[in-house]
Order: sequence, then structure tokens, then C-alpha cells
Amino acid sequence: MRVKESPPRGSSRVWVAAVLATALLTLVAVLTGVASTAPTAPQPAVGLALGPRLPLTAGHRGLVTPANALLRAAQAAEVGMPAGIVRTVGTHFVVDGQPWRFLGFNDYKLTSQTYAGYTCGGQHTDSEIASDFAAMHQLGVTVVRTWFFQSFIAGRDWSAFDRVLTDAARNGIRVIPVLSNQWGSCENYNHAPQQYKTLAWYRSGYANQADYDMPMTYADYASAVAQHYAGDSRIAFWQLMNEAEAEDSRAGMCEEHAAATALRSFADHMTAIVKAADPYHLVSLGTTGDGGHCGVAGIDYQYVHGGAIDVCEYHDYLAVPQAGPRVNLCAGLQKPMFAGERGFRADLGTGAVTPDTLARRARFFAQDIQATLGTDSCQGYLIWSWSEGASISFDVSKGDPAAGVIRQPALTSPEAVYLAVSAQ
Repeated sequence: MRVKESPPRGSSRVWVAAVLATALLTLVAVLTGVASTAPTAPQPAVGLALGPRLPLTAGHRGLVTPANALLRAAQAAEVGMPAGIVRTVGTHFVVDGQPWRFLGFNDYKLTSQTYAGYTCGGQHTDSEIASDFAAMHQLGVTVVRTWFFQSFIAGRDWSAFDRVLTDAARNGIRVIPVLSNQWGSCENYNHAPQQYKTLAWYRSGYANQADYDMPMTYADYASAVAQHYAGDSRIAFWQLMNEAEAEDSRAGMCEEHAAATALRSFADHMTAIVKAADPYHLVSLGTTGDGGHCGVAGIDYQYVHGGAIDVCEYHDYLAVPQAGPRVNLCAGLQKPMFAGERGFRADLGTGAVTPDTLARRARFFAQDIQATLGTDSCQGYLIWSWSEGASISFDVSKGDPAAGVIRQPALTSPEAVYLAVSAQ
């Protein structure tokens, strides 16, 4: 057997130095995230079982980057959950082990139906509801926010809600059910004057009095509806209230500290009640943001959302788009925030709705969506409001150019979230 010749005298030092240099360069590449030239197994494309391609320069080496940390946490959050249930990981939503963002509409009238015994905003037939969701699906809508008030089912069955959830799911759309309204609109089941929800209501009225002669108190109703739809993946998450605030009367006095204390107590108590009935879904309080509303002004917004509530929300009706990137008011709480209502008038304040104002409004929405979802600050955006008729006031009809700005995979796909996380 031929024995391999030893290197000439003196060349061993060169060889050792070369080996050490190669090892050092490899270590630097790993630590700095420089990709190896060696082939690696390809990551699956979006839509395959393992999810989207991660923008990780060194993820295949097991290094913890923000993006693969989010992926691991998203997968852990789904353990023990039914398929399709929305969860949170820090400031992100996740579904089935992947980050999730949404774009869509408000349509408060969806549950209005004469066979349910109460209408608000006009009757919506089953065929109209099916047509609306089909049209939304074609536009790329993934979430709709609507009223699930007790007034629509008081003393009857759940059919007014069931038909909405059925048609939504058929079109790949999740629903955010709002359980009550600060202003009383669409809740006056007995046609009594609408009641503003006062500081006293948030302190105790929600739990010990039935509004408008309805069968249940608010607290009992919230428990009942949550129990009925517990673990139902057609629901994105529950929202306790539309635009919660707590003055002593409508247009009355505001005791900010007392209001914030009452809202926090209400939010914590009702979240516990809802989750006792439905341990799967997240809960949002439902507020306009920190823009001076009683009980959530300034830092009280964070205080009210700092307890059991899972999700933060704001509403925005400023006449111009967001100038710069939106800020997550709940980032310090490690909770996601979304735009629950964003509206521009169809006439843009000119007094007349024209093709020009509608086209300009569509550009306003596109700019505002980019400012809201273009970074990692917000995780959802809902336009106010879908309309079966013409585009007037804040309404957006399905033929309106503003409806065409909803499809934004570059902002809402899991890959978009990973990229936003990596860019921080």
C-alpha cells in the first residue's frame, strides 16, 4: 500500500494557518448572518404546508432572528387550539402557526333581518348577504366587523348571526362581532330612546340591568353568545363595545380618572366572563383610540388596555391620510393594534360626490393603508363602511374605486409580516 507523502518541511505551518483562517471566516459568517455558499434545502413557497419563505440570512443555522422567533412563537401559540383560531404573539396576530394580518370593511347592517324580529339600517335578505360576501371575496377582503347586538336575537334563536358567519366563511372571511354600542344605536329593541352608556353603566349597570327590556343583562348576553360560538374559527375575535367611553351622560361631564378606572374594571371583568364561556377567542374592548374620549385619553388608553384585554383598536376619521407610519399605542403592552374604523367622506368635504372625489378618496385610502400596515406597528385595517347602495357619506359601494385598494398581499401576507419584523 502506498503511503501518502508528508508535506515538505515548512509547508505544514502554511497548511495549519490556512485551516485556522478558513475556520475563522466561517465563524464570522455565521455570527454576521452571511449566507453560506454551500447548497441548503429550499424553503417551501407560500401556500405549502410549512408556510412562507422566511427572509432569514442565517435561519438555517439555528440562529434566533426576529422572524424565526416569531415563527416559533406562532407555532407554539397554536398548541391545543382548534384549527383556524386567531391568537396573539406579542404585537402580532397568528393563525395556524403563521402571522396573520387583515384588510376589510365594516358593515354594521349585516345582522339586520325581519325574520329575526328587529332591523336597523334596513332589511338584508339572505341573497343580498350572500352576494355581498361574494363581492368582498373578489376584492380580497379577509375580515368584516359587524354588530352582534342582543337586539337582533332577543328572545329568539341565533339565525341572524348564523347566516352572516356561514356566508363569510364560504368566502374565506372572518367576522369581528361587536357586542354592544356606546351610543345605543341599533340596540333599542323596544324602540325606546337610545341610551348612552354612562359611567354608572360601566361601574355596574352592564351586570345588573337589562337594557331596553331585553331578556338578559349585557354581561349575561355576552356570556351566552360567547358560549354559543366558542371555538368557532369563523370569528376573528370578540369586541365588547363600539367606541367605549364613560362620561356621566352624553355630552356630560368627564371625570377622567373615574372613567378610566371604570373602563379598566369593565374590560377585565367582561374579558374574564367571555373567556370563561369561550376560552379560545381573543377579546378587544373597542375604543376610538387615545384622542380625548372620556376614560381613554392620553396614557389612560394604555392603562385601560393594560389588563386582561388582548387586542387594541383605534378609529380615525381625519380628512387626510396618515402622514407617516402609524404608531402602535399598545407596543409597550406587547399587544396588537388595528384600525377598527377608517373613513373618508365620499365628497372629500366638497359637498358633491363625483368620479374625481371618489378617485381621490381611493388614493387617500391606499396611502393610509400603506402608512398603517407598511411597518410592523398595526396588524389590521377596516374601512368604514361597505354599502349595498351608492357611495355617499362614508359609504363605499362595491364599484367604488376605494373598494379596489383592499387587495394588498405585499402588506398582509405572512411574508410581509416577516419582512416587517426583520426590518426593525
